[in-house]
Amino acid sequence: IEFDVIPLLGNFIEIEGSNHTAIERTIKLFGLQQEKRCEGSYIKLLKTYMQEQGIKGNEASFKLQRKRFEKRRNRRI
Repeated sequence: IEFDVIPLLGNFIEIEGSNHTAIERTIKLFGLQQEKRCEGSYIKLLKTYMQEQGIKGNEASFKLQRKRFEKRRNRRI
């Protein structure tokens, strides 16, 4: 189990196992059955998000995330 913070996407709990049964057992053990699941790589998730948000380029960083947050915050003021 790993706790990951991915720029632009947020916080994730990554569960890996030797087979599907082991992963499902871990999910149940930690009470995560109702949590949203994302299968696939972080790169694939990031590419999809960036395309949906109209973010050009191929760099996802915390610096980019901070810039986008500040831009949205300034629009609200």
